[in-house]
Amino acid sequence: MSERGSSWKSLSLAIAGIVVLLSVLAWFDKAECEGVADSGGSRHVALVVDRSGSMEFLVADVINNVNAVIDSLPPADRVSILFFESPFGVVRYVENQPVDNVRPLTFNDYFPMGGTPLYDAIGVAIRDIVTPTLGTVGGADQGILIVLSDGEENTSMRFSLDDARAAVQAALDLGVDIRFYGMGPAATYEASALGIPLSNTVQVSQTAEGLNEAFEDVQRSLSQGATERQC
Repeated sequence: MSERGSSWKSLSLAIAGIVVLLSVLAWFDKAECEGVADSGGSRHVALVVDRSGSMEFLVADVINNVNAVIDSLPPADRVSILFFESPFGVVRYVENQPVDNVRPLTFNDYFPMGGTPLYDAIGVAIRDIVTPTLGTVGGADQGILIVLSDGEENTSMRFSLDDARAAVQAALDLGVDIRFYGMGPAATYEASALGIPLSNTVQVSQTAEGLNEAFEDVQRSLSQGATERQC
């Protein structure tokens, strides 16, 4: 074989080796991604939304924004949606369901009334819904709790401030990402009293514009988190 022919053969073998190596690396990368998905490598996003009487003028905005958030989530995520008001207390609209199973919110689901059992809502969301599902079959490996409220606590029956604060601390210790959106200073004060980190607290105005701003931030942060988790 000529020297030129030998060189071409060596080059062909080298190229073939590189192709095989790339194929093997791609297979391992895909297997790793699938392994993460199979092991419950998803997020549990829990939305806890104020449905007290003072939210009455924001009904359409709440419905549209909650539906937009759900539509923006990747299929691997699981979702819970809770409302809080009186006399019904904490209402579990959706509990730990895949994104595709969540029915769009309508005016029949969101109808503000009564007071603000904020401590009950946060306590129930953490102890009954978010933390019990972490790392379990049909659960998720990351919990994200998003709370939106426009006022002070005034009607909780199950959880005192100390109880709710203890639940918040326990969730933070487990790595749950808790974000509080307060529509006005009174609601934002509650976040501080509950021990929610200042860096995870956002204050917006008690207007449709403020509500839209809050949900835009929710969508942006959830979208960034989903992008960082992609293989």
